[in-house]
Amino acid sequence: MTDLREANRTERLALADLFSSLDAAALATPSLCAGWSVGDVLAHLVTPYLVSPARVVREAIRQRSFAAAMVAVLGEVHRHSFDEQVEALRAHADRPFVPPLLGLGAPLTDAVVHGEDVRVPLGRERDVPGQHLRAVLDFGTSWRASPVFIPRGRLSGLRLVATDLDWSHGSGDEVRGPAVQLVRSLYGRIGAATGIEGPGAATLRARVGHR
Repeated sequence: MTDLREANRTERLALADLFSSLDAAALATPSLCAGWSVGDVLAHLVTPYLVSPARVVREAIRQRSFAAAMVAVLGEVHRHSFDEQVEALRAHADRPFVPPLLGLGAPLTDAVVHGEDVRVPLGRERDVPGQHLRAVLDFGTSWRASPVFIPRGRLSGLRLVATDLDWSHGSGDEVRGPAVQLVRSLYGRIGAATGIEGPGAATLRARVGHR
Protein backbone atom coordinates (compact mmCIF):
# COMPACT_ATOMS: atom_id res chain seq x y z
CA MET A 1 0.00 0.00 0.00
CA THR A 2 1.15 3.52 -0.77
CA ASP A 3 2.05 5.63 2.27
CA LEU A 4 -0.37 8.45 1.47
CA ARG A 5 1.24 10.94 3.83
CA GLU A 6 4.68 10.41 2.28
CA ALA A 7 3.13 10.52 -1.21
CA ASN A 8 1.52 13.86 -0.38
CA ARG A 9 4.84 15.19 0.88
CA THR A 10 6.68 14.06 -2.26
CA GLU A 11 4.15 15.62 -4.63
CA ARG A 12 3.99 18.92 -2.74
CA LEU A 13 7.76 19.30 -2.59
CA ALA A 14 7.98 18.52 -6.31
CA LEU A 15 5.40 21.23 -6.96
CA ALA A 16 7.22 23.72 -4.73
CA ASP A 17 10.43 23.07 -6.68
CA LEU A 18 8.57 23.55 -9.96
CA PHE A 19 6.83 26.77 -8.98
CA SER A 20 10.02 28.25 -7.54
CA SER A 21 11.65 27.87 -10.96
CA LEU A 22 8.96 29.78 -12.88
CA ASP A 23 9.03 33.37 -14.09
CA ALA A 24 6.12 35.79 -14.44
CA ALA A 25 5.33 34.68 -18.00
CA ALA A 26 5.11 31.03 -16.96
CA LEU A 27 2.85 31.90 -14.00
CA ALA A 28 0.51 33.73 -16.39
CA THR A 29 0.24 30.72 -18.71
CA PRO A 30 -3.27 29.20 -18.87
CA SER A 31 -3.34 25.90 -17.00
CA LEU A 32 -5.40 22.83 -17.87
CA CYS A 33 -7.82 23.87 -15.12
CA ALA A 34 -10.36 25.97 -17.02
CA GLY A 35 -10.14 29.66 -16.25
CA TRP A 36 -7.04 29.40 -14.07
CA SER A 37 -3.50 30.46 -14.83
CA VAL A 38 -0.53 28.51 -13.52
CA GLY A 39 -0.26 31.12 -10.76
CA ASP A 40 -3.91 30.58 -9.83
CA VAL A 41 -3.22 26.87 -9.37
CA LEU A 42 -0.46 27.70 -6.90
CA ALA A 43 -2.83 30.03 -5.02
CA HIS A 44 -5.46 27.29 -4.85
CA LEU A 45 -2.99 24.77 -3.45
CA VAL A 46 -1.99 27.08 -0.59
CA THR A 47 -5.43 28.54 0.17
CA PRO A 48 -5.90 26.40 3.31
CA TYR A 49 -2.69 27.86 4.76
CA LEU A 50 -3.09 31.53 3.85
CA VAL A 51 -6.83 32.07 4.37
CA SER A 52 -8.42 31.44 7.74
CA PRO A 53 -10.68 28.37 7.98
CA ALA A 54 -13.45 30.59 9.38
CA ARG A 55 -13.30 32.77 6.26
CA VAL A 56 -13.58 29.72 3.99
CA VAL A 57 -16.49 28.32 6.01
CA ARG A 58 -18.37 31.64 5.80
CA GLU A 59 -17.83 31.70 2.06
CA ALA A 60 -18.91 28.07 1.72
CA ILE A 61 -22.16 28.86 3.53
CA ARG A 62 -22.72 31.85 1.26
CA GLN A 63 -21.90 29.89 -1.88
CA ARG A 64 -23.52 26.67 -0.62
CA SER A 65 -20.42 24.87 -1.85
CA PHE A 66 -17.01 24.26 -0.30
CA ALA A 67 -15.43 23.95 -3.76
CA ALA A 68 -16.92 27.29 -4.84
CA ALA A 69 -15.65 28.89 -1.64
CA MET A 70 -12.09 27.79 -2.37
CA VAL A 71 -12.33 29.49 -5.77
CA ALA A 72 -13.93 32.64 -4.35
CA VAL A 73 -11.07 33.35 -1.95
CA LEU A 74 -8.26 33.07 -4.53
CA GLY A 75 -7.99 36.84 -4.68
CA GLU A 76 -7.15 36.93 -0.99
CA VAL A 77 -4.36 34.42 -1.50
CA HIS A 78 -2.92 36.50 -4.34
CA ARG A 79 -2.40 39.35 -1.87
CA HIS A 80 0.48 37.29 -0.53
CA SER A 81 3.71 37.44 -2.50
CA PHE A 82 4.74 34.67 -4.83
CA ASP A 83 7.60 33.72 -2.50
CA GLU A 84 5.19 33.50 0.44
CA GLN A 85 2.90 31.21 -1.52
CA VAL A 86 5.71 28.86 -2.55
CA GLU A 87 7.04 28.80 1.00
CA ALA A 88 3.57 27.94 2.32
CA LEU A 89 3.39 25.00 -0.08
CA ARG A 90 6.83 23.78 0.98
CA ALA A 91 6.30 24.36 4.70
CA HIS A 92 3.05 22.37 4.75
CA ALA A 93 4.25 19.47 2.61
CA ASP A 94 4.00 17.19 5.64
CA ARG A 95 0.59 18.56 6.67
CA PRO A 96 -1.75 18.53 3.67
CA PHE A 97 -5.22 19.94 4.14
CA VAL A 98 -7.66 17.01 4.37
CA PRO A 99 -11.34 17.85 3.70
CA PRO A 100 -13.77 16.23 6.15
CA LEU A 101 -14.52 12.55 5.41
CA LEU A 102 -12.33 12.41 2.31
CA GLY A 103 -9.04 11.13 3.74
CA LEU A 104 -5.49 11.61 2.49
CA GLY A 105 -6.40 10.47 -1.01
CA ALA A 106 -8.11 13.83 -1.58
CA PRO A 107 -5.10 16.13 -1.07
CA LEU A 108 -2.88 13.68 -2.98
CA THR A 109 -5.34 13.85 -5.86
CA ASP A 110 -5.34 17.66 -5.65
CA ALA A 111 -1.53 17.73 -5.86
CA VAL A 112 -1.19 15.20 -8.69
CA VAL A 113 -4.02 16.54 -10.86
CA HIS A 114 -3.06 20.18 -10.40
CA GLY A 115 0.53 19.18 -11.04
CA GLU A 116 -0.59 17.95 -14.45
CA ASP A 117 -2.55 21.18 -14.89
CA VAL A 118 0.63 23.25 -14.75
CA ARG A 119 3.27 20.89 -16.14
CA VAL A 120 1.53 19.93 -19.38
CA PRO A 121 1.06 23.47 -20.79
CA LEU A 122 4.56 24.43 -19.65
CA GLY A 123 6.15 21.37 -21.26
CA ARG A 124 7.59 20.35 -17.88
CA GLU A 125 5.96 16.93 -17.56
CA ARG A 126 7.11 14.64 -14.75
CA ASP A 127 7.06 10.88 -14.32
CA VAL A 128 4.64 10.66 -11.40
CA PRO A 129 5.36 7.52 -9.35
CA GLY A 130 3.05 4.68 -10.30
CA GLN A 131 1.88 4.12 -6.74
CA HIS A 132 0.81 7.75 -6.50
CA LEU A 133 -1.17 7.43 -9.72
CA ARG A 134 -2.75 4.21 -8.46
CA ALA A 135 -3.87 5.96 -5.26
CA VAL A 136 -5.35 8.85 -7.26
CA LEU A 137 -7.22 6.43 -9.54
CA ASP A 138 -8.47 4.47 -6.52
CA PHE A 139 -9.72 7.67 -4.91
CA GLY A 140 -11.40 8.87 -8.10
CA THR A 141 -13.34 5.64 -8.51
CA SER A 142 -14.45 5.53 -4.85
CA TRP A 143 -17.54 7.02 -3.24
CA ARG A 144 -15.38 9.72 -1.67
CA ALA A 145 -14.74 11.45 -5.01
CA SER A 146 -18.37 12.05 -5.99
CA PRO A 147 -19.62 14.62 -6.67
CA VAL A 148 -16.89 17.14 -5.71
CA PHE A 149 -14.06 15.56 -7.70
CA ILE A 150 -15.98 13.38 -10.17
CA PRO A 151 -19.51 14.20 -11.39
CA ARG A 152 -22.01 11.40 -10.87
CA GLY A 153 -22.47 9.22 -13.93
CA ARG A 154 -19.15 10.08 -15.60
CA LEU A 155 -17.93 6.47 -15.40
CA SER A 156 -21.25 4.66 -15.73
CA GLY A 157 -20.95 1.69 -18.12
CA LEU A 158 -17.21 2.14 -18.59
CA ARG A 159 -14.23 0.01 -17.65
CA LEU A 160 -10.94 1.82 -17.07
CA VAL A 161 -7.74 -0.15 -17.67
CA ALA A 162 -4.22 1.14 -17.07
CA THR A 163 -1.78 -0.22 -19.61
CA ASP A 164 1.30 0.42 -17.47
CA LEU A 165 -0.06 -0.60 -14.04
CA ASP A 166 -1.94 -3.62 -12.77
CA TRP A 167 -5.07 -1.53 -12.26
CA SER A 168 -8.60 -1.54 -13.63
CA HIS A 169 -12.05 -0.46 -12.51
CA GLY A 170 -15.65 -0.91 -13.58
CA SER A 171 -17.39 -2.87 -16.30
CA GLY A 172 -18.60 -2.03 -19.76
CA ASP A 173 -16.91 -0.35 -22.72
CA GLU A 174 -13.18 -0.22 -22.16
CA VAL A 175 -11.13 2.96 -21.83
CA ARG A 176 -7.45 2.10 -21.71
CA GLY A 177 -4.19 3.96 -21.60
CA PRO A 178 -1.22 4.82 -19.37
CA ALA A 179 -2.21 5.60 -15.78
CA VAL A 180 -1.37 9.30 -16.05
CA GLN A 181 -3.61 9.57 -19.11
CA LEU A 182 -6.44 7.87 -17.22
CA VAL A 183 -5.96 10.35 -14.37
CA ARG A 184 -6.27 13.26 -16.79
CA SER A 185 -9.37 11.70 -18.33
CA LEU A 186 -11.04 10.78 -15.05
CA TYR A 187 -10.59 14.26 -13.60
CA GLY A 188 -11.80 16.15 -16.66
CA ARG A 189 -8.55 17.03 -18.43
CA ILE A 190 -9.39 14.71 -21.28
CA GLY A 191 -8.24 17.19 -23.91
CA ALA A 192 -4.70 16.50 -22.67
CA ALA A 193 -5.28 12.74 -22.48
CA THR A 194 -4.01 11.93 -25.94
CA GLY A 195 -3.06 8.36 -24.99
CA ILE A 196 -6.46 6.89 -24.19
CA GLU A 197 -8.23 4.54 -26.57
CA GLY A 198 -10.83 1.80 -26.66
CA PRO A 199 -14.55 1.60 -27.39
CA GLY A 200 -15.45 3.70 -24.33
CA ALA A 201 -13.04 6.57 -25.02
CA ALA A 202 -15.49 8.54 -27.17
CA THR A 203 -18.19 8.17 -24.54
CA LEU A 204 -15.90 9.49 -21.83
CA ARG A 205 -14.80 12.41 -24.01
CA ALA A 206 -18.43 13.32 -24.66
CA ARG A 207 -19.30 13.20 -20.98
CA VAL A 208 -16.38 15.40 -20.02
CA GLY A 209 -17.23 17.80 -22.80
CA HIS A 210 -14.37 17.34 -25.28
CA ARG A 211 -15.26 15.43 -28.43
